[in-house]
Amino acid sequence: MEVVIQKAFFNVKLKKKPIDTIFSTREMTRLTAKYEHYLYHQELPPGSWKDSKELWENLIKKTIA
Repeated sequence: MEVVIQKAFFNVKLKKKPIDTIFSTREMTRLTAKYEHYLYHQELPPGSWKDSKELWENLIKKTIA
């Protein structure tokens, strides 16, 4: 499974377009914003983990579809 995910992300990277553009979503942007919020503020708003997990799972599903 891990190899499949790595290959999928590698193939997406080769296109040299933002992930959100390739998949026509804003999921990566939202996930990055949540990560940066935690990185700079050392806190997570309530429900962030559940939302982040869902965003990540959706991106993974799209890369292997």
